[in-house]
Order: sequence, then C-alpha cells, then structure tokens
Amino acid sequence: GIYKLYDNKKFFEIEFAEKISEDEIQFVEHIIKESFDMSKSIKIKKPIIKKDDIFINCDHTDELALMKLETKDQKGLFSYVAKVFDDFNIEINSAKIQSHNSKAKDLFLISKNGHFCTNKDKISDILTS
Repeated sequence: GIYKLYDNKKFFEIEFAEKISEDEIQFVEHIIKESFDMSKSIKIKKPIIKKDDIFINCDHTDELALMKLETKDQKGLFSYVAKVFDDFNIEINSAKIQSHNSKAKDLFLISKNGHFCTNKDKISDILTS
C-alpha cells in the first residue's frame, strides 16, 4: 500500500505472503533502498492491459479520483502504471495492490490536481495501447 501523509510525505506498506528469513532481511532492505535512488532508471516492459480492465471515476470525492485496474497479473504492472502517472505529474494519494490466482486487482486513489481527470483518456490509451 502507498499512502500520502502530511508535508508531502508518503508511507509505503509491504506485506509478504511468507515469513522471510533473517538472511533475506538485508537483501530486502537493499532492494528497498535502491528503489528510492531516483538517479537510476530501468526499462519497464509494457504489460498487456485491455480497455475493459480499467475503470475511472473522476467524481469519487471532491478531492480524489479513483482508478480500478483488474487485469492479468504481470511482472512490472504497478511499475508501468506508476511510470505513466509520473509522466503526467499525477499524484497517487493511496494505492492498494493485490494479486490472487494470476489476477491483479489494483485500486488507486488519485489527487485531483488537474493532471489526472483532464488526461484520463490519454492515460487510458497509453496504458492499453
């Protein structure tokens, strides 16, 4: 989960399906620290997303839009969506990333700062093209 806090801070919550061993903790810490190094970039493989896999509601609340993504679970799916959002300067207020039985069920609450709803068709086209 990703949650927006006060002073433009964000809280990232990671849950593991299985307990990790003491030996793996340093490896996980290394991966997390490396993921916040903004000087690095990686090539993200574009996942397959169909138009019917995306539901957008720009009237969710006065301050938040909602996007649901239900599609085949694919490596890098969240990374790709986050990259597209970043390209449009879209701020994710919170996200629930879930996968079960090879199906991803992701929910995004997105700040209505003028970037998401005005570009929702372009974003949908990029995600599904």
